[in-house]
Amino acid sequence: VSATTRDSYRRTVREFQRSLGRSIVDAGPDDVRRWRDELARRGQRPATIARKLSTVRSLYAYLEAGGYVVRNPASAKLVPPPELRSEKAGRALTPKDVRHLLCGPDRATADGARDYAILLTLARLGMRVSELCALRASSLWRSPKRWALTVKVKGGEERQLPLPDDVREAISAYLGLD
Repeated sequence: VSATTRDSYRRTVREFQRSLGRSIVDAGPDDVRRWRDELARRGQRPATIARKLSTVRSLYAYLEAGGYVVRNPASAKLVPPPELRSEKAGRALTPKDVRHLLCGPDRATADGARDYAILLTLARLGMRVSELCALRASSLWRSPKRWALTVKVKGGEERQLPLPDDVREAISAYLGLD
């Protein structure tokens, strides 16, 4: 598990413990439900609340296995998570939106060439912004048959992505202007 994930779990458990005002091992399902409802009142999104409940549920499963608690008060049967929308509205751009976005940068300038290369790379390779930000010139390399990028992905692993010609050309145009 990545350091970021562990840190997120730690923050969630501390937040839950503060809301209790007493030892975690003394909590019951009503306490977990109150915390869930308080998160919703504070405006946290259902997906965030579900993730936090999952973290607390995992903690209690561990405590239950170790004999520290008799039952898991955060069990989904006792404390159901908020209903999540199955549709992820607003999470993806249409091809038309991407074309319009790519028309924006002025590729005749260094900043515009950079912005175009960034947007095209994100759109064509489906990378996370954090993955793109971690790229270096040395991440770009040529295999015997084509160009590729070595990308550090979530969890610290590396993967190689074949580089479409239009992305390679955009990156080359930017590096040539810089």
